[in-house]
Amino acid sequence: MERHAPARRRAAGYGGVPNADIRLIRVFAIASTALGGVPLSAELRSGSIAHYSHELLLTFAGACGVLGPKRSFLAPSGETPVAEHMLQALGVPPGEQALRAVNAALIVAADHDLASATLAARIAASVGAGLHACIMAALAAQSGSALAGGCELVEELLHGIETEKRLKDRVREADQRRQRLPGFGLPLYPDGDPRARYLIQLALTIAPASRQVELAAKFVDQVREKVGIHANIEVGLATLTLALGLPRRASGALWVVGRTAGWIAHVLEQRRAGHMLRARGHYVAQAY
Repeated sequence: MERHAPARRRAAGYGGVPNADIRLIRVFAIASTALGGVPLSAELRSGSIAHYSHELLLTFAGACGVLGPKRSFLAPSGETPVAEHMLQALGVPPGEQALRAVNAALIVAADHDLASATLAARIAASVGAGLHACIMAALAAQSGSALAGGCELVEELLHGIETEKRLKDRVREADQRRQRLPGFGLPLYPDGDPRARYLIQLALTIAPASRQVELAAKFVDQVREKVGIHANIEVGLATLTLALGLPRRASGALWVVGRTAGWIAHVLEQRRAGHMLRARGHYVAQAY
């Protein structure tokens, strides 16, 4: 597909880089920039919003290939579904169980009301930015350590739990860190993030014999019981990637690819709303 050539060339520049050094969200941003550049007026005249949206999602799925064994962009072919293309890029056979799990993760990650990155996309859309520029704005916000950037910290945390002793050590560390523990304690869900519960249960279902998944789930349970804080979606996604045998950094990729579909929907909705989003400051005089 010729339009993917710029994105493929830019993503290919990351080939051969060790996984630990790859910030996949930067690769997504590069791919979005390579595909974009069309003014909003031309985008609307073309009547191809659905085409651009589908192309963007498949390109992001193919960009996950920089994490896979080939460390390179995998160009989409034909009508391959996003989940299947993403698994192929990550180097995992797209079997029925894996496809169901990835599709479930993408759906769970797709939307979460007016989250910070979603609001960034809507603000860009409200001032007439093109689709790719709106997604770039969202990616910039999503890269923060409190969002998809936090998935990397969570993966590091869970991958380090290899024995019962390490599990106890991590729980003790969690008790000391409490609200600074990555992937835990989202104030929006004082009784626990239902997305995390669903994804962890899904991971246990598809990989019941995995010791690593078992230890990750036990860690979540013990942190909840002994420390009193609950896991967020980042932990659920990271646990699912353990169950599927996906490479490191794949949990953040699942979140971003799934959420991109939601961002696109928010951009289209904001365009239909037809008004600019602008915060207003309220000055309060301070007596001296």
